[in-house]
Amino acid sequence: REEAEEAEEAALLKQEEELCKELGRKLQARLQGRASGAVSPEAFAQESRAWAKSLVEAPGGLDMLSMMSSVWRVKGKSYERRLWGLESVFLETRDFFSRIGTGISLVRGAMRASRMTQDV
Repeated sequence: REEAEEAEEAALLKQEEELCKELGRKLQARLQGRASGAVSPEAFAQESRAWAKSLVEAPGGLDMLSMMSSVWRVKGKSYERRLWGLESVFLETRDFFSRIGTGISLVRGAMRASRMTQDV
């Protein structure tokens, strides 16, 4: 019985890994078009709004979107930092607390999902 549970958990982890890789490839493709200038700022904004709407409407999508937007903000800030300026110190501190908040949000989301699956 334990072996079957372990095998099922391993299969789920493998599936999650593949889904994350696919999401990463799609995200890279979306950002590459804008970064290269092939997609206008207006078109990118419109596509992003449509994508965000579809994510919000998916089960658990609001939590996922919240976490994703936090990660995007952190990454965006890392590109605008000055290397040795005081601003960089404040941004690093804020990012540290943002990462803690993201971790807490992930745990809450996992606990919520766990409760939902146990209720079913």
